[in-house]
Amino acid sequence: LSPKEIFEDKPFDNIGEIWLGADHYKWRLMRTAGIDEEYITGDKTYKEKFIKYCSALEFAAGNPLYYWSHMELSMFFGIDDNITSQNAEDIWNKANKYIANTEMSPRKLIERSNVEVVCTTDDIIDDLSWHEKIAEDITFSTRVLPSFRTDNLLLIRRDGYTDYLKKLSDVSKVEIKDFESLKTAVSNRLDYFCLNGCRCTDLGI
Repeated sequence: LSPKEIFEDKPFDNIGEIWLGADHYKWRLMRTAGIDEEYITGDKTYKEKFIKYCSALEFAAGNPLYYWSHMELSMFFGIDDNITSQNAEDIWNKANKYIANTEMSPRKLIERSNVEVVCTTDDIIDDLSWHEKIAEDITFSTRVLPSFRTDNLLLIRRDGYTDYLKKLSDVSKVEIKDFESLKTAVSNRLDYFCLNGCRCTDLGI
């Protein structure tokens, strides 16, 4: 979930945007099904991506995504159809009509689900200004907190790692020249995250 999108609370345009805009679990299923990347993170329209996702879902019975997708379709759109490539366009039209009629938006989905706390996924060099703005907004009762994700810090063999350390140095205001200064920089960022409500970490290993 994007804290910027939660703060701005713009109504969604279509179900493809909601389901496929940033869901890497759905992307992984599509890749496993052999779908070309242009239908996943590429330039194809959300309608084209949604139809391809529905076709991939036909192979996913037994996978949590299969049940999550049907559950979401029923709970949030009132559509109890079995998702297939054959009826994907019909589901697309029904869901988008519902989105338009209800002006479905990030906050409406969160509030409808009775969510008390959202912990977003945030890199340790991320600016938390959107979290600060949400915290100041008295019209929204759900707490939106950052989580301290250190994946990029730990992936020391990847290309661009020294550029990442430069950004960390800039935002932490610590010159990173050895392991001790690196630990100080990370500690400073953790302090900043905690001041903005962070109470957990999100780590992929």
